[in-house]
Amino acid sequence: HMLSDVDSSECDFVYQELVKQEPRFKLIYITPEKLNNSNKLRNVILNLYNRGMISRLVIDEAHCVSQWGHDFRTDYKKMGELRNTLMPNVPCMLLTATATPRVRNDILMQMRLTVSDSSSTSSSSSSGLNGFKTAFGTAQNKLESKLSNRNYMTGGSSMQKNNQQCVFFMQSFNRENLQYKVEYKTSNSAALGKISELIKSKYANKSGIVYCISRNECEQVSDHLRKNGIKALPYHAGMDDKKRQEIQHKWTNNIDCKVVCATIAFGMGIDKPDVRYVVHLGLPKSLEGYYQESGRAGRDGGVSLCLLFYNNQDRHKWLRLMQHEQKSPNFNPTAYKTHVDNIYRMAQYCDNQ
Repeated sequence: HMLSDVDSSECDFVYQELVKQEPRFKLIYITPEKLNNSNKLRNVILNLYNRGMISRLVIDEAHCVSQWGHDFRTDYKKMGELRNTLMPNVPCMLLTATATPRVRNDILMQMRLTVSDSSSTSSSSSSGLNGFKTAFGTAQNKLESKLSNRNYMTGGSSMQKNNQQCVFFMQSFNRENLQYKVEYKTSNSAALGKISELIKSKYANKSGIVYCISRNECEQVSDHLRKNGIKALPYHAGMDDKKRQEIQHKWTNNIDCKVVCATIAFGMGIDKPDVRYVVHLGLPKSLEGYYQESGRAGRDGGVSLCLLFYNNQDRHKWLRLMQHEQKSPNFNPTAYKTHVDNIYRMAQYCDNQ
């Protein structure tokens, strides 16, 4: 991979491999930011494309492409243009667990794709999931057949654009093993007392996550839990990469850590199957974000609790923090409005409106 924690010598090694006649690497992980800001990387990818050596472009967290999405990133939005320029005939797969119809339509527009309704597939139950897998396998086989017959343009020839229609595969967001509960909090300290009691009485020696709004809150919550005999550690973007990796390793492998008290920086790539509870000490930034964060519970199919503590002060806190966005030189009014609307939608959910 060529992510932020890789030093320049390792990146150079990857580049040297990719320009070989037969590169040893078959799968490369990069960020949209890296692709957008590195002429060297774009040239290497174009060279691979011209040699017919790129078979897939896979974009994870595809909701970030859309300014209507809950986690919009500018460099994700540029992926459509980069795909069109660097590898127009390479099949593209976009993956997300949190794309509303509005976001899906915007993703299609940004990525310059069209969709065929007749070939879309959805599922809403376990039997539907089997159908989903069957349909996906059939579509994948067809795609492999097309790939094997694909002709790539080389040299200075103009590249024909990919006009094939894409297919949607959708599955119900409902996971029956997750129990959702919203509880009004009189204060953070009162909520912390309830969390400690819940863990000790029902989830002793079980793995869990407590999401907090700020870095300081992560530290304070983990201190509180440890003082109550619970093996907890903080996790947030204020820590260096090595420290975060150490904490994640301990929690994942049950090494003197059962609870991670984290900001939303914790979660990417987390796939621990036996998380029995996910607690939010405050209001999440959006319903989509809440679904993604709470969805880290119960991936083994076991019954798990998703508990959210809420009061109106949380909403006002987020709105105050978001006002700083208006002072940014890269201020995006549309994205800002989306973020504000998301907070109000999340509050309506908590108020059962």
